[in-house]
Amino acid sequence: MQRKSWSLADYNIIRKMYTGYASTVYQVRLAKSLEVVALKVYHMQNLCELNHYQVFREIRVHSSLQHQNIIHLYAAFQEATDVVLVQEYAEGGDLYRLLHKNGGRLSERQAVEMVLHPFLLALHYLHTRGIMHRDIKPENVLFTEHRVLKLADFGLAIDLNEERAVTRAGTLDYMAPEVLRCPPKNLPQENKNNPYLHYNNSVDAWAVGVFAYELIVGFPPFAGETQLDSVDRIMHSVPEFPAKISEFAKDFICQCLRKHPGDRPTVMELLHHPWVRTYQVGKEESKTHTHIHTHTHSHTHTHTQTTQMRSVVGSGSNRRVRWKG
Repeated sequence: MQRKSWSLADYNIIRKMYTGYASTVYQVRLAKSLEVVALKVYHMQNLCELNHYQVFREIRVHSSLQHQNIIHLYAAFQEATDVVLVQEYAEGGDLYRLLHKNGGRLSERQAVEMVLHPFLLALHYLHTRGIMHRDIKPENVLFTEHRVLKLADFGLAIDLNEERAVTRAGTLDYMAPEVLRCPPKNLPQENKNNPYLHYNNSVDAWAVGVFAYELIVGFPPFAGETQLDSVDRIMHSVPEFPAKISEFAKDFICQCLRKHPGDRPTVMELLHHPWVRTYQVGKEESKTHTHIHTHTHSHTHTHTQTTQMRSVVGSGSNRRVRWKG
């Protein structure tokens, strides 16, 4: 998608996928080539200084990435007061919606083969480059038409080679204890020199544990009735598992959800965990492909499986409590 100049006039809108206070996301078609892409349009006049910084950091980080399981950023340009990101469009939709269409959860085999293994490959790629995602959740996992997983939304990603992570950022259900200890901030360099607040990419390992739990149980492990209740559970509780969950799955999740960041496994260690290895070896031997069915289940079945999920009707980050700064 090489070109000398970029303009919103080059695109024909197919549909609006998300509208928020700070941004709008469109599915669009290039007028000349007819290629379908996604446009993420930031309305900069609505953003504070910290969020301005985060938008340009997102572009800097995302543009440096090239991996088969990461949404590609083709270009970014500014038009009037808007900053526009031209991104790969994933026809298969996001994992959150696919989960709902399948009763709210996956079998352990589906969770590992279709989601966790390719997801961990993408996360390992990020971590080897010193990049922390900080907003892992089903809403930010997309699929192509042929069910290839794509990690998306680098709005909170940070390059630890360039700066320290000290911000309460991410989605509450997925935040590690050390992230919750950080206060909200208003300026980009605020708290950067406070060593007590520094955290590393083990917060992504914590989020992987929450992510895996939600995939196979149907809701996050520390979901509370209120935000304060959720925070207290994250800081002090241990996950509880339904009886049908395997011991390998429990061990994988519990290792990720260790309260001390230094006790959590690396992404490479997670890729070699017996739970992941079991289904990967089985996949190689059988040469079969487990897929998520996209038809809608009956209303009664879906309601039974999803009543405890902490997400609300909506799109993108509106579904859960999320901090950007």
